[in-house]
Amino acid sequence: MLSVVMDPQQALQWVRTHVQPYFPATKITEISVGNEVFTDADTSLVGYLVPAMVSIHAGSFKSEVSGIMSEYLRFLARTGSPFWINAYPYFAYKGAPDNVSLDYVLFNKNPGMVDPYTKLHYDNMLYAQVDAVVYAMTSLGYGGIEVRVAETGWPSKGTPMK
Repeated sequence: MLSVVMDPQQALQWVRTHVQPYFPATKITEISVGNEVFTDADTSLVGYLVPAMVSIHAGSFKSEVSGIMSEYLRFLARTGSPFWINAYPYFAYKGAPDNVSLDYVLFNKNPGMVDPYTKLHYDNMLYAQVDAVVYAMTSLGYGGIEVRVAETGWPSKGTPMK
């Protein structure tokens, strides 16, 4: 489903079909996107993960790391330190070059995408990735911590594009 829900309209339809009919009778607080994507034999799934998360707007830390992330974020909040992330739009493009616009990934002029829930418009993948992290931090109660990008880029040698 990751390659399908990368499209915001498909993600909205998925939520309407699989979540909304059960809410609020069932207390749904989170949606896990990409369960076991890092351990699956199909390594192409990793490229779909962030675009799918952005489309579903379920930016959250995996449950198995949310405890340590809370401790880590509590430390950052207490010390006034920023949260540094490595954000690579390249991997989203590499994993789905037919579904992710190269212009969107490279900061070139493009129509961008609108988050169906927040109505926020993103004209590049990097901002969408950073916002997913901010959303995940906020959902743990640490929305006031500054997020900075430690690493990003586009590889020029090494891993082939396809």
